[in-house]
Amino acid sequence: MRPRALEDELRAVMRVDGRPWGMLSLFRARGRRSFDNDDTALLGRLSGPLAQRLRSYAQPPSPSTAGSTTGPGLLVFDPDATLVSINTTARRLLAEMPAGAAVPACATRTVESPRRRW
Repeated sequence: MRPRALEDELRAVMRVDGRPWGMLSLFRARGRRSFDNDDTALLGRLSGPLAQRLRSYAQPPSPSTAGSTTGPGLLVFDPDATLVSINTTARRLLAEMPAGAAVPACATRTVESPRRRW
């Protein structure tokens, strides 16, 4: 660190449900104040939400579904966004979505409503 004029470092592992999803290292330049307990506490409060966001970007297909989809998942909604029909593939795909999966705001009602109703 010293050759780059860095004096202090603060590290955090970002975890969700005890599993690491990322790591962060912050550095302070020589002559700046060292990281203190307030900095450590702030990073501690932010590490969970940051980990959840990182996890939302990493959604590999589960081994049980990779290449095994027999057709599209189909959800049919009425004009009031009430689910009126769902096929077996859609049920399976929704059930296999990871906890906390990121859903675009415009699709939140579409994805979350059927999950609660079946």
